Amino acid sequence: MKTQLSADLQQTANHLKDEAINLGNSAIENARDRVVAPAVNAAANAGQYAQHVYEDAREAVTKQLSQAGGVARQQCDTAVKWAAANPLAAIGVAFVAGLFFAKSALTSR
Repeated sequence: MKTQLSADLQQTANHLKDEAINLGNSAIENARDRVVAPAVNAAANAGQYAQHVYEDAREAVTKQLSQAGGVARQQCDTAVKWAAANPLAAIGVAFVAGLFFAKSALTSR
């Protein structure tokens, strides 16, 4: 009788051990499916989003620089035309600018 009881207890213990292993494996699979996989997908999506943001910002900066270059060319053309139309005034402006820069250079020492 003791031997039968001991065998039954051993069988029950083995069954409980197998069930615990199965529950542990199920918990691992659930964690992988519900936590790890979505986290990996979110990280991949974040990388793609960052790449799109970088590309959009680069395009916007390039466009702004192009527009600024166009404005600078227009201003330079306007100044050249004005200097050609008013040569004496242009010499006066250049002279005053030279005095200003010389004064700035002397006071910055």
